[in-house]
Amino acid sequence: MTSIKKSLLLIVTWLLAFPVIAQEALDMEKASELVRNGRWTQAYEFLSPHQFSKAGDPSFDYLFGLTALEAGHASVATFAFERVLAVDPNHGAARLDMGRAYFTLGDMARARREFDLAHALDPPPAARATMARYLSEMEARENTPTTRATAYMEAGLGVDSNVTQGPSSSNVYLPVFGVSFTLDAANQKVRDNFSQVNAGADVNHRINDNVSLYGGIDAKWRGYSDVTNFNFGSADWRGGLQWQEGRDTWRAGLGYNDYHLDHQKYRKISSVSGEFRRALTDKQQFLFFGQYAQVRYAQEVQANNDVNQWVGGAGWVTQMDVSLPIMVSLSAYAGNETESDRANPRVDGDKNFFGVRAGLQISPQSDLDVYATAGLQLGKYRRTNILYDTKRTDEVYELAAGSVWRFAPAWSVKPQVSWLHNDSDLSVNDYQRYEASFFIRREFQ
Repeated sequence: MTSIKKSLLLIVTWLLAFPVIAQEALDMEKASELVRNGRWTQAYEFLSPHQFSKAGDPSFDYLFGLTALEAGHASVATFAFERVLAVDPNHGAARLDMGRAYFTLGDMARARREFDLAHALDPPPAARATMARYLSEMEARENTPTTRATAYMEAGLGVDSNVTQGPSSSNVYLPVFGVSFTLDAANQKVRDNFSQVNAGADVNHRINDNVSLYGGIDAKWRGYSDVTNFNFGSADWRGGLQWQEGRDTWRAGLGYNDYHLDHQKYRKISSVSGEFRRALTDKQQFLFFGQYAQVRYAQEVQANNDVNQWVGGAGWVTQMDVSLPIMVSLSAYAGNETESDRANPRVDGDKNFFGVRAGLQISPQSDLDVYATAGLQLGKYRRTNILYDTKRTDEVYELAAGSVWRFAPAWSVKPQVSWLHNDSDLSVNDYQRYEASFFIRREFQ
């Protein structure tokens, strides 16, 4: 077949298909049905390809604007409603929904103006009630302090089955020498009781309805009854910028962790992170996150463990529609650690890792939450360990369960149990650990 015949065939095929395409573009029943069923995202995706070819048709523009607004695209919705109002300035529904779109975008002045214009059109009672709710929310926001601070303190007791993270056996076999040896007592598994105090604070400063600054600190101190050289304290600082538009929330921040062991500087971690959240529905969120961190040890003998770490992942959170409030969360992440100084190498070298986490929270009554979490991380190192003549691989399993009972205003108690198993092919790094603790907490608003 010649190229001319091929071209003619394509043209004829397109002409024959055109009536079907045109009919689909003009048929609004499918989109209307999606809207009636509350399937806003599907309706928006169905109408979006026609937003330019059908622009100027008030019935199309209004329906498209409504689906864009409900699907979380408020800025797109304003353009569609503008086209409707250019043709029919007295289109009450478009006026009201234009106000809702500006409210979602945080432009309260324009939202109030659109609501005033809609009110002047003598809307039905349902529309008046909707505007009243939005205006009430706007007044509440205007009266909300631009800076808000919260804090907490908690104290508790517990038991730690493996303070030193010592291997399951005190005898370690080294294949390269073909012998076993007994670990020093300081590196063997030790069980001990502990007491712990935690405290923290958060500050949020609202710049406008969309943008805010945040900052916070969490401090922790733990003291053991017998193995006091493993007493530790840490402080986590964080701060950044948050921007919210409609169903979308962006965060960018900095973090710093300072960890002390036996009253001496041990390690610090500096990080930069980002996060994007989208509210798929009122009860469902999806998120992406990423972080870069520098891990640095204070003691020269530990300097070869200094690494730079990258991690990124995604998560999903939903509240299930059942008789009891149930929250489910799932996430997955991947990353790598690279030596910060190749001239001072880590024994096992760089590391790639991948992990998954799951969480479940049930609230059988308004003052009680019961939760459980589970996690798995697989880590593979790149350098052959000279003592074991193999490349290290770790599988880390984590389980935790507990509850929070808010027994009085601002007061709560939290019992929890947790278990961790680092399943390593290097016997010196293979260990299990469980903790049981009970904390009482006081919050300050």
